[in-house]
Amino acid sequence: MHTMIFTGGQAPLPYNTVFYFSKLKQIDTVIAADSGLDTLEAFGQFYGSTYDLTPDYIIGDMDSLHDTALLSKYPKARCEKYSRDKDYSDTELALIKAREFHTEDSPLTVTLIGGCGGCIDHLMAVLDTFSFPFHADYWLCEHETVCYLEDGDVLKIANVHPDDRISVSRTTASFEGGKIKTEGLMWESPLFRKKGMPSLSNRAVKGYGSNKKPVTIRVETGTFLVTVPINAVLTKESSGSSVQ
Repeated sequence: MHTMIFTGGQAPLPYNTVFYFSKLKQIDTVIAADSGLDTLEAFGQFYGSTYDLTPDYIIGDMDSLHDTALLSKYPKARCEKYSRDKDYSDTELALIKAREFHTEDSPLTVTLIGGCGGCIDHLMAVLDTFSFPFHADYWLCEHETVCYLEDGDVLKIANVHPDDRISVSRTTASFEGGKIKTEGLMWESPLFRKKGMPSLSNRAVKGYGSNKKPVTIRVETGTFLVTVPINAVLTKESSGSSVQ
């Protein structure tokens, strides 16, 4: 199953996400978090009938929604309204809701779109979510995509150029540790920093980064975040199966 969340803050332009959307097999549930409904509207207009981006849930305190009249446009959506006086951001609430659809028989992939700029405290809250069970698997930001990796995951990165930045970071729950192996980077995993951010602004060596020879990042232990350009083509293999 695949759940897609649209949230407020800076988001990618819809036409910059065509490589990501083209690999989607299906979208089962759509959630808008507060002003993420504005973002969803832009994506819905761009993709038209290609993908059904009608929200199933609209969640948040609605304090930053540009046009509250949009709420009446989707009468079938379940609207869960919260008070502004809360410790969880609207994005976190949407992520928590998304994980309700996970079962052992139906593994869940969650894509988060937006939330990469604006209020710095909200940005830090999103980064913290990757240390909780309700994290996103993919986070589409204004110019980058962030991919969550854990034990046994293998990420293959294609459609990147030698000047494109590929960065590897740890989740906020882990300052050090974990084991990762890479192939096709200018600075391979044995050179990664042992504490803090393992590799900042790395890049693919010549001959790597294509569909025929992608950059490969394999996590043996630990949890990591890989940041790549928004137009990169990602394939993540987890427990022997491909997820997107």
